[in-house]
Amino acid sequence: MVEISHDDVLRIRLQNARPWRAQPGQYIYLTLPRIALGTSHPFSVAWTETQPSPAINLLVRRRSGFTKKLFDATASMPERKFTTAALIEGPYGRENLSSYGTVILFAAGIGITYHMQQILHLVRSHMDCTAAVRRITLVWAMRSVQDFEWARQWLVEVVENHGPQNRILSTLLFITKPGTGLGRPFDGYPAQVYLGRPNFKVLLEQLMQKDGGAAAVSVCGPGGFADDVCKAVRSLHPVWNVDLFVQGGLY
Repeated sequence: MVEISHDDVLRIRLQNARPWRAQPGQYIYLTLPRIALGTSHPFSVAWTETQPSPAINLLVRRRSGFTKKLFDATASMPERKFTTAALIEGPYGRENLSSYGTVILFAAGIGITYHMQQILHLVRSHMDCTAAVRRITLVWAMRSVQDFEWARQWLVEVVENHGPQNRILSTLLFITKPGTGLGRPFDGYPAQVYLGRPNFKVLLEQLMQKDGGAAAVSVCGPGGFADDVCKAVRSLHPVWNVDLFVQGGLY
């Protein structure tokens, strides 16, 4: 099923024949013959379901080409959603950050989807004492407050289901569009909210001074955003022990 989730973002729910638990950093190639026969496109797996039936969920932002065509087709439907046949290839990739004491996740816009399974995996592993992680910091840059709605329900459930005693996740939200304002509060989700673009170098130095130890920095976003994070990480060497993971090319 394809439906408009919020503004220019689609939610695609793919029912699969057997249960499949997504691993952090995994993605699939999706073909929708009704929209574009013979072409496939890579998308990060946002989350999976086992009830009421096995399903893979994707969040896709309208851009040009395939995603615009898919969004326009969905918007033209009476209920702004439709069901169609789909072909899936994958899953591919995996990013295991369980061995790091400090994990810092940078996302720009719809790049949040790449980190969603990682957050869930690390929080669960921390509770089960099967990971070294002590602190997770999510740094999410978005154009407006409304963009938070893409992942609000999922993030709130992660926090609520794992209790305050296991709350190792901190969230920093940066609203980058001038004149947007903070709008309504982020009900039910503890986050620090800032206006403007993050200063990656200063932010990383502050986080590393707080936590220290071996750290992993993972980034998913447009080229310029990822380049700035990479530059900031390089500036930390050789003072801090930081490994960098960059994901690009996914929707």
